[in-house]
Amino acid sequence: MSDNVNNNEDQLKESQNEADLIENTNGILTEPNLIEDEVLAEIEAIQAAIAEDETPIEEIETAAGENSDGGSSSAVDFTRDGSETLASTDFQTASFAFNAVTNEFIDTNNFVLTTTNNADTSGSTPSIIGTTTSPSSPIVPSADSSLSAQFTDNFVSGVSYNTSSGLSGFTGDTGTAGEFKYNIGDVITFKVGDVIIAEFNADAINGDILFLQDISGHDLTENNASHIENMAIFLQGLDSDLSDSNSADGILRTDSLVNNEASYATNITISEAIHEAFINYIDPTTGLPLDITSSGKEMISQALASVGIEFTRDTERDESGENTFESIAMEHVTETIQELAGDRTPEQADEREIDTIEVPGGLINFNFQEADGVITFTTDDLLVGAIGQQVITANLLVDNVRLSAAFENIGTLVDNGDGNYEIQLNEGVTGKELEGLAIDYRVEDWTVSKEVTSQTLDSFKSHLSANIEDVQEDAGFNQFTLNSTLSFQQDSQLQINFSSELLSQQLTAQITQELADLGKTAVTENGVLQIAEYADDFTVPLEYSNDGGVTWTAMTVVSIDTTGNIPRPIFGFELASGNSSVEIRVPIFDDVTEEPTEYFRAEITGDNFYDETIVFAIEDNDSVASVLPQIDIDYVLITEGQGEAIFTLTLSEKSDDVITVEYDTAELSAKFGVDFEATSGIAIFQPGQTTAEIKIAIVDDLISEISPEFALINLSNATNAVINDAQGTLRIFDNDYPVNLSVSSPEVNEGEQAVFTVNIEKELGGKPESLALVNLSLSNGTAVDPQDFDSSTLRVFYGETSNPQYLDFDGRGNVILPIGVTSLTVIVDTVNDSVFEQPEDFSLTVKVANAQATGNVTILDNDTNLAPTLTAENGQMDEDGGSVTVKFEAKDTDGTIVSTVATVPAEQGTVVVNDDGTYTFTPVKDFNGEATITLVTEDSEGATSSTTSKVVVNAINDKPSEIVLDNLTVNENDIGAVIGKLSTTDVDDGDSHTYTVDDNRFEVVNGELKLKEGISLDHETQDSIVVKVTSTDSGQLSTEQSFTIA
Repeated sequence: MSDNVNNNEDQLKESQNEADLIENTNGILTEPNLIEDEVLAEIEAIQAAIAEDETPIEEIETAAGENSDGGSSSAVDFTRDGSETLASTDFQTASFAFNAVTNEFIDTNNFVLTTTNNADTSGSTPSIIGTTTSPSSPIVPSADSSLSAQFTDNFVSGVSYNTSSGLSGFTGDTGTAGEFKYNIGDVITFKVGDVIIAEFNADAINGDILFLQDISGHDLTENNASHIENMAIFLQGLDSDLSDSNSADGILRTDSLVNNEASYATNITISEAIHEAFINYIDPTTGLPLDITSSGKEMISQALASVGIEFTRDTERDESGENTFESIAMEHVTETIQELAGDRTPEQADEREIDTIEVPGGLINFNFQEADGVITFTTDDLLVGAIGQQVITANLLVDNVRLSAAFENIGTLVDNGDGNYEIQLNEGVTGKELEGLAIDYRVEDWTVSKEVTSQTLDSFKSHLSANIEDVQEDAGFNQFTLNSTLSFQQDSQLQINFSSELLSQQLTAQITQELADLGKTAVTENGVLQIAEYADDFTVPLEYSNDGGVTWTAMTVVSIDTTGNIPRPIFGFELASGNSSVEIRVPIFDDVTEEPTEYFRAEITGDNFYDETIVFAIEDNDSVASVLPQIDIDYVLITEGQGEAIFTLTLSEKSDDVITVEYDTAELSAKFGVDFEATSGIAIFQPGQTTAEIKIAIVDDLISEISPEFALINLSNATNAVINDAQGTLRIFDNDYPVNLSVSSPEVNEGEQAVFTVNIEKELGGKPESLALVNLSLSNGTAVDPQDFDSSTLRVFYGETSNPQYLDFDGRGNVILPIGVTSLTVIVDTVNDSVFEQPEDFSLTVKVANAQATGNVTILDNDTNLAPTLTAENGQMDEDGGSVTVKFEAKDTDGTIVSTVATVPAEQGTVVVNDDGTYTFTPVKDFNGEATITLVTEDSEGATSSTTSKVVVNAINDKPSEIVLDNLTVNENDIGAVIGKLSTTDVDDGDSHTYTVDDNRFEVVNGELKLKEGISLDHETQDSIVVKVTSTDSGQLSTEQSFTIA
């Protein structure tokens, strides 16, 4: 190989070698001429045998020896001569001649690796000393008591070692390839320069040869441990006589080696120049000295690159799928074990494992609000949880970073370099649209790559998700888990708002896409997806659980959905603190109606959450129609103060049987005793009946409340029928606020729409506004339904006439006034008839809370007037008989009669026209004879008709009315005196009268009141006397009158 470091030949100069002496650790100078001839002869014989590839000593133990704590082998069968020349340095690689006295190999390249085996407390790396010596020069054995072993891959020389007992040197510096010294219990450290190769306990040495597996603590079968691979790659890559196919460029490429087998056959030698190069070497990734016990391949690559050796991800990728140089290195490790392990040799090494990559994908955290349109992240975010296998995690390579396909349109991903990225969001992108935002990228762990996706986590708000299975109608409940990307330190409130079945057609396309996003196919009927009906296909309240379903809590009404014409309850629940999910279950009602698949759909919201839509199908289970009548119940709207809410139950058909169904009320936001009275009982349909009523008393409180408040009535246990709708909703509207209410009184031409304007001003006193219940009713005036107007055409809307927002009636004349609306327009069609008539009217009465107002519409006629007709009957009565009623008939073919009047001469009596087509004649007192009544009728255009009617008054006897006495005095003691003349007033002319007196002292003779004969009055005893006189006519009618006689 060519190495810039090794080009400095000043590091190894022959002038530095001493020709005659070899330093002995015991201080003995071993001069050649002191060695006995037979010893030299023996050495020469051994060297000659080695040169001929023969074994110089027979019947010795294998290099592996026996299991022991250490010790020296007495001989080594070593056949590699190491005569190859290192191309870049132009000197021969270290080869050693065996010295039988010292059991050392002497470097034949004019230098030897030597060390001082005395305790070295400095901890420094031993030096490499070059000495000129003859292969035949004898060496005197030392008295060293330490143990020795050979480090092999095949034998590796030139690695520095230090032991905890103070021994240090280079492997092979004793002259024996790879040999190092140690003491029992030592901790031994191998290094090249400052690169740590291994640190291990002497207990790991098993015999005289130390294998890579011994160092790493594995069996010799181990063939995949990263430390073993690292040592093999690093040491073999640094072998001093390794060369590639291009020796001229000064770079050794490990993917184009040409002599690796020959090079390793002469053992592995680490040159002094390599040691020097790695002195103070700092790993760029960690900033620390490289430690290949735990390093990754990238770190080794960088270290090798620093000395001109190319070992990279790219060079290691082989078309076969195996790593290039790593495979060579590990194959050599296996061969070395097979060759040198002796009785430790395993039957076979472990199969080489395919390199794997462990990158689970990270989690990119951001806060949408704080991001202000730019989300930043780094490769560290992408590699969270990643564990480097062939490289350390920090050396995992990330590239091809991009937005996942589903999010390509949210913005632009920008690479800012140095592992920093940002997503520049397009204007208008919301946090909700970033739900599930993912980043795709490729990660390389040395030669293995993996396409990875990292998710994101928005800490501004939590994204909700749920995997909800579809259910059969008879499932009872559909239970699912609602997951939250965030958990919170406090309980977090959520709301669930059900989509209305009335929006089925409008939402079909949207829900179809939502289902497609879930991998589901929408089921429609006639092109419309049917939304499940609240309180019908599923019932309320829903339930939730924060302990995995151990305990369940009913959701409560927390708000009102006012987007539709009929308000709907919005239910609330909570995600408990610390939880990232909550269980929800939806009660499913098993009706008996054959129907298409219906879809439960709801929006889940909360201050800490992005809105989430959940959808699941309720599949019908009714293949055969029920033979029993079906019971249904609807909702009721009512205002406080109206007394009772009346629920009407309906049967699908009449029955000959008595049908019963149990009912009971349940609280939602309306409470028992506060808003309504708890009610339960049994509703009964008698045979033939198709309706039954349930009455619920409403409490008219004085508390201003948000309207409406909700309650339920639940049906159960039907007999002789089946329940098709088990739940009705009661909505109670508040009346505890003043309302200024007015209704206009328009005029319209016959056949046009009557248009009323209703102005509603609520005086809330600063309280929040809520919905109000408005009741509208039409009443006949002179215009009559349906002849003059059609009440079935009654409609009401708010907003401009060009874009009217119509409100729905509940069947009882009620509509719901949206929040903020202060004016309604009410329209009714009038009837364009062919009858001429005077202007007619009918009225609209509006009630809101406790306020009521009425407006009258006048209908103007558009027909030609015809004169009326008038006929009358005659009457008869007795004088002073009171009154007589006589019929008449005033008619007008165009129906425009406005009045009929009657007159009679005053001396005959009086007459009154009644509303029922009669007149009443009352003769004056004592009138008799024939009275003439004149009748005149008039239409709206002034045309009149007249007729006369006769009333015969029969004469009768009248009671006398008055008695007159023309004198009231009498003389005292005038016997038989005449007092005075009596006369009687009587309406019956010529009637005769007789008189009687109540005092027997008096008598009437010839119409005169007188004292009887022989009778006189004494004024001294009685000044005056009262006398009662009775006058009787011929009809025996009489009158009385008293007179005082003085």
